[in-house]
Amino acid sequence: IRFLGRNNTLNDLIVTDVGEGFYPATSQIGTLSTIKSRKVNTGALVLTGNSNVNITSLETSEASNDILVINYTGNTNLINAVLNFSNINWTNGSFSGQINRKYDYEVVISDSVGSPLANTSLSLVDIRGDSIFLSTTNSLGTIPSQTITRAIYDYNSRSGEERGAIRRGHRFS
Repeated sequence: IRFLGRNNTLNDLIVTDVGEGFYPATSQIGTLSTIKSRKVNTGALVLTGNSNVNITSLETSEASNDILVINYTGNTNLINAVLNFSNINWTNGSFSGQINRKYDYEVVISDSVGSPLANTSLSLVDIRGDSIFLSTTNSLGTIPSQTITRAIYDYNSRSGEERGAIRRGHRFS
């Protein structure tokens, strides 16, 4: 299903039993949320040309390729996606397009009996020890939701360069 218009707002779209999955043929400025591609003969998500896309909660299954990338020069952000990131089919060539694998990080900090801990600092670091964010909890023991980039896939790093993979453990103060 090709989307040729720019301002599409889609929520809870299911694409099934088709030859071609979700295909944003041009940059999307609308909200794309909860898109499910199943039983697709080619790519569950097709990225081509210079289309820029942000999709929250993309789910794919039973597709020849979870993502089919054809001469792509755009930028795609996949937030909280459920798919096989090792099943991305890239065309040959050298193009500037990239896929950013992102996740929302939401946390509640509490003590051993479950009471929220206010004014507690939370530092999240990646596998290299670099800080992803530093935040302080509110009176409910929460911090604002953080969207972190786990990996960036492109024509030079087709299996994804881990950028925000989180080291086990947290530091609190």
